[in-house]
Amino acid sequence: MKQLEVERLSLENQLLKAQIDNYGADAEENRADVILKQNKAQVEAAKARKLESEADFNDLKFIKEDEGYAHLERIELADISAALKAEEEARKHRYNLEQMYAQSKTGDKNIGVVQ
Repeated sequence: MKQLEVERLSLENQLLKAQIDNYGADAEENRADVILKQNKAQVEAAKARKLESEADFNDLKFIKEDEGYAHLERIELADISAALKAEEEARKHRYNLEQMYAQSKTGDKNIGVVQ
């Protein structure tokens, strides 16, 4: 009888250890779930911010088009581009003049012809 009692207590002890291990595993799984849910929440928040940004951009684009600002911006960009091109041409012209001046100073008879 005493042997059965010891065996029963041993089995109860093993059962308690298994339950403790199970609770530990459950707690670990719960921590992993919390982390996963936090990460998902961050992803959803980022998606929401992206959608808000896209909506703001589209609203601004619409307002610019509706108010005519987009057309003015295109004109301004074209003006800037033309000014940059004219400045580049003027720089090339100055360089050519400086080359011709240098050729004249050296006594070159073929001014404007680069060797």
